[in-house]
Amino acid sequence: MKETIALLATLAIGTAAFAEAYNASDGWKPLFNGKDLSDFIVEDGKATYQVEDGVITGTTAVPSPNTFLATKATYGDFELVFDVKVDDKLNSGVQIRSRSRTEAEENPGRFFGPQVEIEASPGQSGFIYGEATGRGWLSPEPKSKDQAVNQHSLLKNGEWNHYRIVAKGPRIQTFINNQPVADLSDEEIYKTHPKGHIGLQVHGIIKELHPMQVSWKNLYIRELGDAGKWTSLFNGKDLDGWIVKVNGSKVGENPGNIFRVEDGLLTVSYDAFDHFGKRFGHIHTDEVYANYRFRCEYRFIGEQATGGPKWAFANSGIMLHCPPPSEMGLNQSFPNSAEFQLLGVNRTTGSLFTPGCMVDYEGKEMKKSVNSQKPSLPLGEWVKAEAVVKDGTIQHWINGELVMEYTNPRYDDGSPMTSGHISLQAESHPCQFRNIEIKTLD
Repeated sequence: MKETIALLATLAIGTAAFAEAYNASDGWKPLFNGKDLSDFIVEDGKATYQVEDGVITGTTAVPSPNTFLATKATYGDFELVFDVKVDDKLNSGVQIRSRSRTEAEENPGRFFGPQVEIEASPGQSGFIYGEATGRGWLSPEPKSKDQAVNQHSLLKNGEWNHYRIVAKGPRIQTFINNQPVADLSDEEIYKTHPKGHIGLQVHGIIKELHPMQVSWKNLYIRELGDAGKWTSLFNGKDLDGWIVKVNGSKVGENPGNIFRVEDGLLTVSYDAFDHFGKRFGHIHTDEVYANYRFRCEYRFIGEQATGGPKWAFANSGIMLHCPPPSEMGLNQSFPNSAEFQLLGVNRTTGSLFTPGCMVDYEGKEMKKSVNSQKPSLPLGEWVKAEAVVKDGTIQHWINGELVMEYTNPRYDDGSPMTSGHISLQAESHPCQFRNIEIKTLD
């Protein structure tokens, strides 16, 4: 990195409420100090960047190639969030794991690598492009001839938009305004770009469009991949990091705000409906896990929704090894998964249910419910639940006691279940969750 920064910096104060949601105790740190650009350097072009009131604004230059405001630090596996606002006719993006070409490479000095797209709707915002890699789009969607596939309108033109990027190994996931966009696994780009700088792009434009601007604020990052450490999956503020799927609704839709945050608790409620209407729901982690310990505390509250099945009274669950929620049918009640049942009132909690799968239990193939021997606790009482998943063996723990163990989980067609999303259930009885954490295992 060679060029110096062109900027005008003024004292800025970050948004306190946003910073509180991304605090250091959860591994978050600001990517930008809110005051100046001392942690960045400009690459390639002549666009200028300035800081005002905690906002970085990039302004086009003519003539100029693409310009990148790149972090001095490098990042491999990470989660990045930011808010962005872009002029409608300006193309932009955020580079990840990017670097300058070496003297031994073609076009030395050129900043290149994966880029998360930013542009007006309808468009390809959030999809992943191979900036200067010679590959064009890395995401398959923009290559489609079907407009319903190759573009969307999740980005709100002329407004601030919230982006979230998760890069872990060869997998890159993106979200705009809490809606999933890209989910790319690309071994080829990961081999050449396993780690690198983050860069804020101002695209080159023609003279007739100059000047145009793109602005960023609330940039936070946390590095991932530390096995052996407990990580919070729920920030207590919103449903960031989770994907909702409700029977009868599309992925990402949350009818009646069934899943919500109340007083810092992840809450299931059907108070927006007069009747349950078979609205079985699941809220999935947006990441996939293989070997791990997952723990939370749960309790049942209030009255069951009118029309809820009798068996669903004081009934919820932790669904393990779920396929992507996008693969669930519109009217599919439960994901194919191994369910750690969370039960109350005269039933044994920590039991097993096997929608769309089977397991080996006590040496026998099992394709139905298996009851634990742990009595349920009264409604309203917090209960600790922990799932331990390791190399084909799954254990259910309740309040520190092992209550269920089984092996060799597999789908009904016999294919093994070795990894997947984790989801929490809504089955007509209001309930709450807290202290939702995971520890990955080697």
